[in-house]
Amino acid sequence: MTRILDKYKDLPFHKRLDRFALSPLAFAIQFFLACLIVILDFQINGVAIFGFIGIGMLVLCSDLLSICLPILLCSVFATALYDSAEKFLSFIIPEAVLIVLSVIFHFLVYGRKKLMVGKSFWGLLAVSAAITLSGIGSISPREYFAPSALYYTFFLGFGLLAVYVIINTYFDCKRDYDVFEKFAIIMYFMGIFACFNILNYYIDSIQEFISSPGLVTFQAANNLSTFLMFALPFPFYFAIKKSKLHLVSAFLMYVSLVLSGSGGGFLMGSVMMLLCVVYMAVYDKKWRVLWIAVLSVGTVCGIILFGHLLSVYNFASFEDIFYSNNFRIALFRRSLGDFAENPIFGAGLTHRGNTDIYNPKAGAMTWYHMMLPQIWGSMGIVGLAAYGFNLYKRGRMILEARRDLYSMTLGMSYIGLFLMSQVNPGEFCPIPYALLAVLIFIFIERKPKDHIPFNKN
Repeated sequence: MTRILDKYKDLPFHKRLDRFALSPLAFAIQFFLACLIVILDFQINGVAIFGFIGIGMLVLCSDLLSICLPILLCSVFATALYDSAEKFLSFIIPEAVLIVLSVIFHFLVYGRKKLMVGKSFWGLLAVSAAITLSGIGSISPREYFAPSALYYTFFLGFGLLAVYVIINTYFDCKRDYDVFEKFAIIMYFMGIFACFNILNYYIDSIQEFISSPGLVTFQAANNLSTFLMFALPFPFYFAIKKSKLHLVSAFLMYVSLVLSGSGGGFLMGSVMMLLCVVYMAVYDKKWRVLWIAVLSVGTVCGIILFGHLLSVYNFASFEDIFYSNNFRIALFRRSLGDFAENPIFGAGLTHRGNTDIYNPKAGAMTWYHMMLPQIWGSMGIVGLAAYGFNLYKRGRMILEARRDLYSMTLGMSYIGLFLMSQVNPGEFCPIPYALLAVLIFIFIERKPKDHIPFNKN
């Protein structure tokens, strides 16, 4: 113990804070603080608390990774605050100013000066251009320049590109600890915390659940499911690297996806679970036969459940789904019409023409609630080309890193977001989903190519 203290004694103050901010103790303190906020239904003030935690870390810590867990934990419990924008106005603007100032301070004091870009840059540039140009010739100036519209246009476009360049420039992977492993642990914590939030909804409705057992309905279901789709591959990663006991966490996350009551979470979570079993069959060579058997059984069960799903919704066939009155199907049909009327630049990312089908809360976009219709309906051929190019670049990065377990785990995490985005806004939410996707690919870019940590047995 004395030797350890002597070693830390010679470190600069901000280095000591870096060590603490990324220590298991600091992670545990933040996790339990976030759990307490959820239990006490203190989310609005909790956002302020975690905002100041982030400000303190930006000012006092030189390691940018230190703010990752606070941001993610705050994002998870903030899912309970849907349609609460007006309640934030009393503190969010002054705190946002402090956050911006602390970010500038951090980069000026701790960062390097020469900007760096990587393989993700050109795909993000194409997407930024498509988003900025969306709706040209069809969307009204009032729709395009509305404050909430500018938020989405900027932070899904050139704002997100700028964030990528800044993080890629200032994020230093050369540490005296495994920065990649730390990020995996942070994502793991995020997933367990999302499970806790879902459990808390059931605890709050325990009397109702006891009297009439069934799924508890809550508004945050889709958002919490999206966080779990991000996190699901990481217990499998640690099950290979550390212990098979981590499979308990994977099972907990899948059960939470089911209990969330999110149709997208259940459907895409089941697909993701099967993909994770494929992942295990590829990388966990010692137990490959078992994982292939699990995959076979899971696939058969999935086919049976899909048939049951069709019968529950009275669909006689797959084609019959297209003619249903489900609002997503109605939005899908509308997206085809929007594309036909505005084939080059689409109807506009922020146009308000679909409020007769889906009328969002103040400050939200009129989503198509599906990624591909969102692209062709709101951005046209230009959007299809830009997003197609970006997905090609990202897919190629994942495949190029397929021999590295860690990079493939990150790739699987992004696939989770991609799947969820097919039935929800997903990646069209700038913070945290689009930002987290960018961060994932920065880690894939920066991962040493010669580091292959998976089980070779």
